[in-house]
Amino acid sequence: MIRVLALSGSLQPKSVNAALLQAAHRVVPDGIEITDAERLDAIPFVDRAGPDDAPAEAAAFRDAVGAADALLIASPEYGHSFPGMLKNALDWLVGSGELSALPVALLSASSTGGGGIRGQMALTQTLLAQAASIVGGLTVAGAKQKIGPDGELADERALRRIRELLVALGEAAEEHRAWLEG
Repeated sequence: MIRVLALSGSLQPKSVNAALLQAAHRVVPDGIEITDAERLDAIPFVDRAGPDDAPAEAAAFRDAVGAADALLIASPEYGHSFPGMLKNALDWLVGSGELSALPVALLSASSTGGGGIRGQMALTQTLLAQAASIVGGLTVAGAKQKIGPDGELADERALRRIRELLVALGEAAEEHRAWLEG
């Protein structure tokens, strides 16, 4: 079983990016298990006093990432970048090695035509700085029109593309696991 840790870059439980993660749970292929990370806003601001001095919330996040075979990150674009709470959480991983070669897939949704691509670009830079392996990304433009009255993603094309991204993420995670086992 491939263990995927899902991170939400949005604090709003009914955001379009939360809907993308809910959709991923609905279309996840066999052999992949998605677990949602705890809310990232519970992690205190980074204090570089030392890795052994990390607060419990940061240590728990680091442990969760370390136990995952891959990450799935859904995040809105915020100011042509991505939200600070997600950046803060990822900053707690700097130098600790959990992201090194770890397969990561990115999702973003926006009511605009860009679908959050600038946020994904900034997030990609942050992840690559920590040697993560970006498997792919999906942007969903005009997302509010693709969410049904129940708050779930209803667009069949987007659902198909999320499933395809999860398949690619699972394959990359299997390769990464085999490489680790050497």
